[in-house]
Order: sequence, then C-alpha cells, then structure tokens
Amino acid sequence: MLVRAVCVAAALAALSAQERGAGISAGSVAAERLRLMQEKRAWLDALKAKVVPLMAYDIDTLQAAVRVKVVEAYGGASVLSTDPLTEEVAFLGTIEDEFAPDSIFNPYGSYGSPYAAESIWNEYGSYGGAYASSSPFNRFSTSPPVIVKGRKVIGRLTVNKLVSGGLDPAWLRSYFTY
Repeated sequence: MLVRAVCVAAALAALSAQERGAGISAGSVAAERLRLMQEKRAWLDALKAKVVPLMAYDIDTLQAAVRVKVVEAYGGASVLSTDPLTEEVAFLGTIEDEFAPDSIFNPYGSYGSPYAAESIWNEYGSYGGAYASSSPFNRFSTSPPVIVKGRKVIGRLTVNKLVSGGLDPAWLRSYFTY
C-alpha cells in the first residue's frame, strides 16, 4: 500500500499546475492504474488458458518446438530492400543456416559478411549499421528490409519495435546458426 501511495504521489508531483487544474487528480491516476492492471491481468489469464496444453512439456521441448516453428516459418525466405525514393528493389540474401551461400547468416558469403556491400551486417554499407535508412539496425527506420516467402511479405527485418511484423535480426540469427 505504501508503494502504491508513493507511485501516486510521484505521478501527481510530475503533473503541472495546469494539468492538476484540468481535473487530473490522485483518484483518477489511481483509477487509471487499476484499470491498466486489470487489463493486463485479463490478458495474462487468457494467455494462460490458451497454453494450458503446453504446460505438460518441459522447457527444452518447448524451446525445440519454437525452433522448429521459426525455421518452418522463415527458412528459405528472401530478404529484400526497396529504396523509398527510386522504388528499386535490392536482394539482400536468404534466411537459411550459416552454411548456405546466399544466407544472411553466412559470415563468409556475399550477404552475410560484415564486409560485403549488400550485407545487413556491414555497418558502413547501405543496408547495415544504425544510421542507414534501409538498415534493419536503424531503430527509427520506417522502411526496413522485408522478408518474402512464397511471393508474399511475411515480415520485416528490423530492431524498430514500432514496425508491425518486425523481427530482430539477432533474434532470428539465433535460430539459424549452430
């Protein structure tokens, strides 16, 4: 209860005099916090109900199942970048294990080497690094590379958490390297 009171007091202290005058009170802050907690609890309860059948499996088995699912979903897909100005499409490699020649995870290949011009791992290239507009590592990019499988866009390769369907390249790499 003391922690809750401190949180409410801190929230009120952060409010300007104008905001306090606009009807934002300790009660409304507490009510909103309670509503958010109830919403999160309801979401968690729904998730628990959905995964009840999985609870019989151990963690190693579940991790193996996730690996199989990720490899099935993204294995063999192509990574493409479209220049927003010219609409020119560049092939940036495939999502396969680190031994496939065109894999973005092959550190010796044309698309996985940190020195290759068309590699997402080349931090100084057009498709890599934190600042290139088409880089999956630019956390502000709104035009990161797309993941295409079966002539259909199935996701985007990006660290930008706000991009719908975004997959972190480092996370994806963990499923395709040994």
